[in-house]
Amino acid sequence: MATIHADDMLLTVPAKARTRLMKEIEGPVKMKWTDTVTEDQWVRFLGKEYRRIKDGFAVRVPPEYYEKLLEMFRLETCRSVVSPAENVSDHGTKGESLSDQQVSQYRTAVGKLMWLIHERADLAYVVKELARNLCEPTTVEWGRLKRCLRYVRGTTDAEQHLTYNPQEPETLLQVMVDANWARDGGRKSTSGGVLLLQGFPLEHWSKTQANIALSSGEAELYAMNSGAIELRRLSNVCAELGQTLVGMLLCDSSAALAVPYRRGTGRMRHLEAKDLWLQEEFRRGHIKFQKIATADNVADLLTKPLTGPAMRGLCTDLGLTLQPGELRDEVNVLEAHPPPTCERCQRLAEYDCTYAGQLFWRCPGCNRTKSWHAYQRGWTGWRDDGASASSRDDQQPLPPTTRRTATTARTGRSRTLASSTTGSLPSPVTQVYVTTGSTDSRAPLGAQVDANSANPVLQQSLATRRQIDYLAGLCRRRGRDEATVLRPGLTKAQASAWIDQLR
Repeated sequence: MATIHADDMLLTVPAKARTRLMKEIEGPVKMKWTDTVTEDQWVRFLGKEYRRIKDGFAVRVPPEYYEKLLEMFRLETCRSVVSPAENVSDHGTKGESLSDQQVSQYRTAVGKLMWLIHERADLAYVVKELARNLCEPTTVEWGRLKRCLRYVRGTTDAEQHLTYNPQEPETLLQVMVDANWARDGGRKSTSGGVLLLQGFPLEHWSKTQANIALSSGEAELYAMNSGAIELRRLSNVCAELGQTLVGMLLCDSSAALAVPYRRGTGRMRHLEAKDLWLQEEFRRGHIKFQKIATADNVADLLTKPLTGPAMRGLCTDLGLTLQPGELRDEVNVLEAHPPPTCERCQRLAEYDCTYAGQLFWRCPGCNRTKSWHAYQRGWTGWRDDGASASSRDDQQPLPPTTRRTATTARTGRSRTLASSTTGSLPSPVTQVYVTTGSTDSRAPLGAQVDANSANPVLQQSLATRRQIDYLAGLCRRRGRDEATVLRPGLTKAQASAWIDQLR
């Protein structure tokens, strides 16, 4: 078999027939044969690198391609993360517009990422989402792009293994599909699919559905339609070549799998006729359907951001080997704020240093500094030449837990002052101490709530009537004595802890 692209050719033949076929090709065409794909070295073809492995081949993107991409954002020495995107929904977040230079950088980087997703299924969903905002990217998309590049920084040695499963029939053509219902801001779902021939990965895709699905089952049905179309396309090509394949579609949704086995729309009367063609394909015997567990469905990798361990497990099932990450699955939210442009020199500022909740930039021309403060402080003005990184000379911005402690203390003093003025006693409360500088800024719950070790200055409000009523119902259903739970002076934190324990 010969793979030809313009004047480049990759010849795949048995070792005994290689010399004969090379001479036959050299007769009418002038050829220059270069390297042979072996187990000892990587051979480049059409920008990608190949080498032999047991029962197949390994393909990868050259490491220098990643290096050039990271150099665009000065991330070649950054610390990596273990997943390309955060597993949170931020479709309501609106960012600021980027400069023309940043928009150009964004589009160039996304284009480079799109070129490598054929061998990097772990990046397919994230790159697809980044490509949807090429027209007017904002600081939100800028932060997502930098998160993706940090992940790329730790996976430059990724390899896609192209092997087959000898235990499966040679004519078995499988497609695994999955969908993620209404995740983005437009409430459109994402379809993902993987096409396999005897376990050999042929193709994968991650696409945004054109129609808005009204249920998760409908979104899965649209994903099944997309996968079945790809399956039938390849089946028809192989049939013209004289090879009959058995098509099987695998999905983890019982609601969507029930549609091909019945006639008509059932309760889904809003569906169009084209969405029910799977019923005809099933009756004709062109496609078989099978349920698959979600944990075994590799198409789940192509529909949404996953945590590091879950993503790596599916990548292994798909034959994609990744290097371990360097950091926990988190990223600094300040990455969404790109470097500012100096108003005096009209040059992009360079990253200078960072403190807790602060990001400082310095102009390389006039040496002035500008800082961005988190926690709703925003940008500060440009400071004088050579000034140290600080917003004000007399005060540094405080972390959120410190400010929360100070605010709670002021509230407690205000209540005490009000009670002394009016002559009435304050309501009984359980005082809870919020540790300043802790990694978790929430008030401690459960066994950590201890009135004896509380700071007497800080106070926490009592439980709401809704919490008390809900707790009373839980106590009755669980057979718990209400008197031991609904004690006088029950705070919101204690009520939340009891709810978590009894629910």
